[in-house]
Amino acid sequence: MTKLKRMLKISGFFLARLGTFFTWTGTAFSGPGPVWDGRPGRPLTRGWPGYQMFDENFANFVGSVLKGSSVTTVCIFDKGEYYMCFERCAQFLAREIFKSNAVMKISPVSGKDDRKLRFMNINKNQFENILRQVLLFYQYRIELYSCLNVKNQDWQLKCTASPGNLAAFEDILLDSGNAESTTVIALKFRQESDKLKILSH
Repeated sequence: MTKLKRMLKISGFFLARLGTFFTWTGTAFSGPGPVWDGRPGRPLTRGWPGYQMFDENFANFVGSVLKGSSVTTVCIFDKGEYYMCFERCAQFLAREIFKSNAVMKISPVSGKDDRKLRFMNINKNQFENILRQVLLFYQYRIELYSCLNVKNQDWQLKCTASPGNLAAFEDILLDSGNAESTTVIALKFRQESDKLKILSH
């Protein structure tokens, strides 16, 4: 009986330590990976999974882009093999598209101990779904930024799209893989007394 109590005590100790570890890293067992949660003394160190530090110039550019765009514009940054979204735009996607804050991460800005960016990484399939949801369902605008020179962090606006102008992403929105479930119809109406008359389609 004494031996059993000792084993239970040891098991409880290790479980408590494990729980402390996941709390310290800001993660859960099913979470997206360790991130810095901004609390003093709890930064994520280099080499850990999910670690990322943003260049100050890039962080400033992201801030200026978000400040200069409306709240109904989702700004996305093309990183080549994947995409990124930041701050309020990332929060909107997490809340409305992904329905979970688990996709959100927080990482520091180089040279700024008290500054951090909230962000999410987006893969190709998620990006295509976001385009459809944001443009066709929520009727928001999309701004896509790309880096012309990685060394100099030369980011510029690549293209824009809105519910009334889908040309930039027409191939994605109307790709053949979704042809059976995607239909676009344009109708022109005119009011005549108490009836609507279709002029063209």
